[in-house]
Amino acid sequence: MAQARMTAGGRGEDEAGGERPDARLTPEDRDAFIQVMTQLAQNREAGARWLRRLGFPQDHIPQPAEDAESWWWLAFDQLDLGRVQRPYSRLLRFVHTEFPYNEGVTRLYERYVAETEAPPDNTVVQRAVQEATCRVMVTVRSDAERAEAERQLRELGLEPQFSWASTYQTSFMVNNPSVPQVSALLDRTELGWTVAGPGQPDYVYSALTLQGPDGSRFIARDTPSVRTFRDVAEDVISEHYPGAVTGDTVNNAIVDRIGLGGDRRRANPDETLHDAGVQDGEQMRIGFEGRAGAVNPVLREDALQRVHKQIRDYVGEHPGMRLTANAETLPTVYDLEFEEDSFGPPGADGEPTLIRHHQIRIELGPDFPERHPDVFFLSPIFHPNVFPMYDTPETHHKQELRGLVCLGELDDTWYPGMDMGEVCQMLVEIAGYRNYDLFHVTHDGGEPALRQNFFDERAALWALRNQQLIMDRGGVPIVRSAALRPRAPRSVIDRVD
Repeated sequence: MAQARMTAGGRGEDEAGGERPDARLTPEDRDAFIQVMTQLAQNREAGARWLRRLGFPQDHIPQPAEDAESWWWLAFDQLDLGRVQRPYSRLLRFVHTEFPYNEGVTRLYERYVAETEAPPDNTVVQRAVQEATCRVMVTVRSDAERAEAERQLRELGLEPQFSWASTYQTSFMVNNPSVPQVSALLDRTELGWTVAGPGQPDYVYSALTLQGPDGSRFIARDTPSVRTFRDVAEDVISEHYPGAVTGDTVNNAIVDRIGLGGDRRRANPDETLHDAGVQDGEQMRIGFEGRAGAVNPVLREDALQRVHKQIRDYVGEHPGMRLTANAETLPTVYDLEFEEDSFGPPGADGEPTLIRHHQIRIELGPDFPERHPDVFFLSPIFHPNVFPMYDTPETHHKQELRGLVCLGELDDTWYPGMDMGEVCQMLVEIAGYRNYDLFHVTHDGGEPALRQNFFDERAALWALRNQQLIMDRGGVPIVRSAALRPRAPRSVIDRVD
């Protein structure tokens, strides 16, 4: 392996046209920088992306080595030869922009860059504020997967623009500022994705140390900063404890943050890692917490206040939508009225009618927020996931279920802090046939099998046979059930013992 040595410290022009010397790393800090880059870019493809960002010549990028550290030693030897201007100062600035809470990066940046250069105007937080749109972070492991992710985003009409890439995450700026709308589009893909909204930073943590419910240890790599503690817990449980994912068990997951002295403090499950001030390398303990007894009245009141604001904010952002509630403060029943192309119950000819007007009721029952709300269509609709609103043998015996909406995955993934604005958007998508499902997978007997997942069999059969009519009205094709789509992981979590 090459010996550590003082860098040549080439000179280059700064943005104003004047010359500024490159960072002159001590042998110890050069070695530390190599160790940092080995941690952040653990294969040749990931490392080559950083070099190309410097403008490094493609034909001089080192060939694969026996391990990532050896490859980075070869890369730094190439940087010492002056292949690009001011490589170390610029690389430190780039890396600090994407990993602002990495301790090793921060130490080197503050020692060699922060005191000698004005702070860049494209830091992660500043950039997020300036860009009034969403960024989509996709979990990928190679340039080929990154290109495929970009292609899928383009097919969704999101017009992706490459922003940055780490070993396992690639960030794209897209053309839509609405997190619910972008999320609804991404739900149609098999990608492992995370969305950062306007004003949210889109950096990642290179490594978080996690301990599972049974004491097993894991490393979460390249975790997006906008993920919540609950997201991290569910990633671990879903991937490594599949037997625990039944009913709402996973929603009882809790996370304790472990300090350097071993002290623990309970994390707010719905707070993002960035907002909580998580540092790269931090340790967390994941466990389960049981639910028992009646809903705490204080928690319920807080939830009702939060939901009231979220629904009002959502309606305020959607001109033409009308909202009524059963109380001025702490309402428990909301009626939403809006226009959306769709299909009504069959007419005399047996074919669905064309409709646009919808009225939906959201009811927050006495066990809310522990249990998801009940939702009913008050206006007629013909939809696989809505209990029939016309005369059928089923409705004769279950009048109280008329218009009930099957919330699909929400039944299993509901958690008390879920944003009701996202639920409202989902209901609009249901009305417009952009969110509907016919089947899901069950594992009864150990083998996966299809099981019907609709309330209205007649509407389900009609939807299967009339995909073009649905698309002509602005809906989407039911290529296959969402439950059948293999979901790529949104975080890379490796077991270490």
